[in-house]
Amino acid sequence: MSNVKSVISSLCRHLNLISGFALKPEFFRQAKFNCENEDKVAREFWKILNLLSLTAVEQMQKIKFDQYDLVTATKLYFAILHYPAIEFYSLKMNTNNNRELLIAFAWLLGSQRILHKIMEIKILNSILGKEFSSPEGHLRCETEIGQCDSLSSEIDCIININGKINYNIKAIDDLTRERTELMAKIHVASLNVSGLPHLSVCHAALTKKIAMENSKSSRSLFEREKQEMLLISELLDLHLFWTKKEHIFYDWMVTVIREHENSDFHLNEIELLEIKDFTCLLRNLMNDRFQDKEDRKSPEKMEISLIPRFLRSTVSEETTNLIAAEVTERSKQADEELSSVEEQLSEELRKMLKLIPNCIEI
Repeated sequence: MSNVKSVISSLCRHLNLISGFALKPEFFRQAKFNCENEDKVAREFWKILNLLSLTAVEQMQKIKFDQYDLVTATKLYFAILHYPAIEFYSLKMNTNNNRELLIAFAWLLGSQRILHKIMEIKILNSILGKEFSSPEGHLRCETEIGQCDSLSSEIDCIININGKINYNIKAIDDLTRERTELMAKIHVASLNVSGLPHLSVCHAALTKKIAMENSKSSRSLFEREKQEMLLISELLDLHLFWTKKEHIFYDWMVTVIREHENSDFHLNEIELLEIKDFTCLLRNLMNDRFQDKEDRKSPEKMEISLIPRFLRSTVSEETTNLIAAEVTERSKQADEELSSVEEQLSEELRKMLKLIPNCIEI
């Protein structure tokens, strides 16, 4: 148990340094046993889930849901990541089912390896990352090729592009060789400095600045860089400890899932309505995404095309009432079919939820 506490404490420290949130180890225990009236626990888990899921989604595609509230945006990110537990999409901000948030958190850590991705971004964007290549070094090739009039002009265009590619490959090779030579010079010049084998490029640059600049602004800049390096160093230590001990956390999560399986939990009417609303929102977003923008109708045109159908109708009032009654009956049948499908989907997702311990990546 003490090992679990130390691992969760280091995980909280790790997440707090990354996000600036106030996640505490006690929140994990309270979430496991679904302690009532713990709104703060739910809020902190929602905030960290939002940050981590957003980072995971941005690794696949540049998309944000800033126009939605925190809970809705987080659910949308988890839907993009194909999170299978339907109970999660029924939760609200002040939920009493914090255990579901904890399970979603563990799934995100295990399936997406999100802490590793965040650490890579943090290091590459820090002062230590100046010695390495940027993660955005793979620029898209957006060469515009016009329509060629003939086969010969098309061949000339291909030859021209091939020449540019060969020139760029040679330039990249020359720059890489020059960069390696410069780094080697710095390492040789810093041998046995301050008892270290050699200094890295960023350390050598910082030492040179300190030696040559004595102004107040320079000292404040050096102090900020020093604090940044200390923060990155602490993050690296915490992340190294986490990579060695994360299996202890996942073993503890197995007990959380067993607690979840033993609990008598059923979706109530309000939670089913929340799932239905979220499903409609997700369906509309997907339709908007795949629909061609040129064929999309404006709200004014939609209103004009849909409303006047009864207004232009020449049938009698009795016929209109019959049509309305038929539409209402079909709507009820559709709602009953939807409820049946939701029950089947809920049962299938519960079965998938039981398989999560076997799928957790350790």
